[in-house]
Amino acid sequence: MAGWLLYARPWLSAEVTVPWDAKSQFWPHFRFLARALATGDSPFWMPELFAGLAHVADPQSFLFQPYFLLWAFLVPEPSFRTFDAAILGLPLLGGAGVLAWSLARGLHPLAALLAGLCFLSGGSVAWRLQHVGQLHSLAVLPWLLFALDRTLARGAWKPGVVSGVLAAMLLAGRDQVALLGVYLAAGFVLWRWFEGPNRLAAVRRSLGPLALAAIPAVVLAAPPLVLTALEAARSSRPSIDLEEAGRGSLHPALLLTLATPHLFGSGGPMADFWGPPSFAWPDTGLFVAQNMGVLYMGAPALLLLAAAAPGLARTAHGPFLLVATALVLLYALGWYTPLFALAWKLLPGASLYRRPADATFLLALLLALLVGRGLDRLLREPPPRAVPLAAAVALGGLVAAVLLALSRHRLEQAGPALVEAAVWLALAGGLLVVILRAPAARRRLLAGGLVLLAGLDLARNNGPNGATGLPVSGEVDWSVLDPAAPEPTLDLLARLASALPAEAARRIELVGLGYAWPNAPSVRGLEHTLGHNPVRPSRYVAAVGAEDTIAVPEQRRFTPAFPSWRSPLAEHLGLRWIATPLPIERLDPGLATGSFPLLARTPTAFVYENPLVLPRVLFATAWAPLDARAVLEQGSWPAADRRTTVLLEVPPPLAPPPEARPGRVRILAEDNIELLVEVESPDGGFLVLHDAWHPWWRAERNGEPVPILRANLLFRAVHLPAGRHEVRFRFRPFRGAIEELFGTR
Repeated sequence: MAGWLLYARPWLSAEVTVPWDAKSQFWPHFRFLARALATGDSPFWMPELFAGLAHVADPQSFLFQPYFLLWAFLVPEPSFRTFDAAILGLPLLGGAGVLAWSLARGLHPLAALLAGLCFLSGGSVAWRLQHVGQLHSLAVLPWLLFALDRTLARGAWKPGVVSGVLAAMLLAGRDQVALLGVYLAAGFVLWRWFEGPNRLAAVRRSLGPLALAAIPAVVLAAPPLVLTALEAARSSRPSIDLEEAGRGSLHPALLLTLATPHLFGSGGPMADFWGPPSFAWPDTGLFVAQNMGVLYMGAPALLLLAAAAPGLARTAHGPFLLVATALVLLYALGWYTPLFALAWKLLPGASLYRRPADATFLLALLLALLVGRGLDRLLREPPPRAVPLAAAVALGGLVAAVLLALSRHRLEQAGPALVEAAVWLALAGGLLVVILRAPAARRRLLAGGLVLLAGLDLARNNGPNGATGLPVSGEVDWSVLDPAAPEPTLDLLARLASALPAEAARRIELVGLGYAWPNAPSVRGLEHTLGHNPVRPSRYVAAVGAEDTIAVPEQRRFTPAFPSWRSPLAEHLGLRWIATPLPIERLDPGLATGSFPLLARTPTAFVYENPLVLPRVLFATAWAPLDARAVLEQGSWPAADRRTTVLLEVPPPLAPPPEARPGRVRILAEDNIELLVEVESPDGGFLVLHDAWHPWWRAERNGEPVPILRANLLFRAVHLPAGRHEVRFRFRPFRGAIEELFGTR
C-alpha cells in the first residue's frame, strides 16, 4: 500500500489527472452510469451521444464490471479525483493479486512484495493508465490465475466457482487484453495438467471443478459478449486486415525502454519524441501512440531478471512464465515476427483487434511474476554468475541505447535520460552486489532496501507524464468535461435546453472546439448529435457523417444525406443549436451568410440556432415512401411536408384517410429507457419520435404491442388508428437480442 501511495500521490492529490481516452471517452460513460444509478434510472440507453446509443452493448459502459459499478453506486456525483482514484485502484487491485498469488506459492514476502510493486507501477500498467478498459481486464487476470492454480492444485469446487466468475469478469472486458488473458489462462491450465508426473490424475482431479467454473463463466459473460457482437455487426467498426493490424506492432527498438524508460522522450511533447514511429523516425509503417512502447519495470527488476535467469526455470511456475513471456513478446512485436500472423489466422478473436502492442499489458504481469521469483531465488541460493549476468545486461542495454541514439543523431537529446538510467542501474547493481555477498541472515534484510529502491525508481520514472498525468487546465483544458466547472458555451446551451418542453427539439452540435469537447455535452446531460466514440451505428455514420470524434473542424464530414446544416436530416434530427470556433459559413459552404441567427458569441464558440428544426415528437397525417439507398448515396429526399408527412421504408399496415385531421401529442413521462406519449388522433395517423431507431426498442399502444416503423431514415414512428392513445416506448436489449439471435420477431 505504501508503494502504491508513493506512486499514486500526484493523481490522488489532484496535481494531475489521467488524460486522453480516460477523460474524453471513459469518464462520460462513468459519469452517466453514476447519475443513472443515483436517480434510479437505467443506464442501458444513452441519449446524449449520436442521438442515442445502446449503452448496454458498449464495452466502455462499465455495466458489466462490478468494480466500476460499485464505485458509481457509492459515489453518485463523481469528480475527476474520484474517477482517477478508481483508475489508480486497478493497478493496486492487480498488484494485490500478484502479491497474494506469490505468497501462496511460497515466495519470500519481500519477493512477493516486489512482484506486486513492479506490477502496479511497471510497464504498460503505468504508461497506459488512460486505457481504462484494458487496465481493468489486466487487473482481473492475476486473480484468475491464482484461482485456477488453487483449483488445479486442490481439485476443489469453491476456487473453481471463483475462477468462473473471474473468467466472466475478464471476458466482459471485450478488449484485446481480455482475449489474450483468456488464452493465457487456458495455457496455464494445460501447462499445469501436463507438467507433473501424475498427469492423468491431475486432469481427472480438476475436470469437475473446471466444468463447474464454466457455468458462471458462460452465464455471466454471454450477455455482454452477445450484445456487443450484435451491435458491432451493425456498427461503423471497420474490418481489419493483417497489414492494418500490424501497424500497431511494438517496434523492436522499444525493447531498450526496459533499461532506460525516457530514452525516446516518450513522456514529453510529441515534437520531442524521436522513437518509432515519430516525425523523427517516420519510415516504420506503424501507427501507435508514443507511450505504448515503454516497458520499464525498474532497474532492480531488470537486474534481478538477468541475475536469476539461469534458475528461473526451476522456480514455481517458472517454465510456464518464461514460455508465456516469450510468446506474448513475440505477439506484441507483431509483424516483426511470424507469430502474430500465425495467431491472426489460428486464434479465434485475434483478427478482431488491430494493435498487437496491447500484449505489452500482459508482458508487464508476466515480468512482475518473474521478478518476484528472481528475488526469491537469489535470497535462497544465489547463482554463481549472477553479478556478471546482471552487469552484462545493464551495460549491454545502455550501450545499445547510446549506439541507437548516435545512429539517429539524437545523442544530445537522449543524453540526460541515459545518464539517469545509468544512475538507477548503478544504484540497483551496487545494492544487488552487497546483497549477494552478504550472509544469508543479512541478505533478506538488505533485500528490503532493494524493494524500497524499486518503489522510488518506479515512482520517479513511471510517474505522471504527458500520456498518463496532466494538469486539469493545460494545453488541453479537461475542465470542460467537469460539470461543476463553469464553461460559458455549455452553460448557455444547458440553460436554453432546460427552458424547452420535452416535446421540443433540443439537440446540439459542437464542432472543432478541441480534443476534450466532443463528449462534454453528455456530462452535463445535453444531447449531442456527434461525440467521441470508436463504434457508432453504421447507418447513422453514413447519414450524418459522424466520425470517431469531432475535435477539429475538418472532422465535420458532410454527406449526401446531410449536405449542410440546412438540410432535411438536420431538421429531423432536432439539431437546434450549433457551436463552432469559426463563423458557420466558413465550415459549411452550403450556407448563405445569415442563414442561421447568431445566438451568442462566447469566449470559446459562435453559437447559432436552427430556426427550421422539427419537434422531437409530432403527429403525421400522411406518409410517403423513402428509398434509403437513394437518400444515403444521392441525397434524394422525397418532396413532402415534413411536419405532416412521415417517410417510411416499409408501407404501414393501414394508411390514414387523405383528409385526416391533425392530431396532438404530449410527452407524459420519460427516462433513459422508457417514454410515454399521449396522442389524440382524430382520423388516424402516425406518432413520429425523432429519437434514434434501434431494433431493441419496443412499443405498446394502450398496453398492446405494436411495431416500431423506421421513419425519416433514422428515427421511429408508430401507426395509430383514430382515437386517444397512450404509446409507450421501452428499450429491451436482452429480449431484443434473444429475438434477433433466434429470428423470433
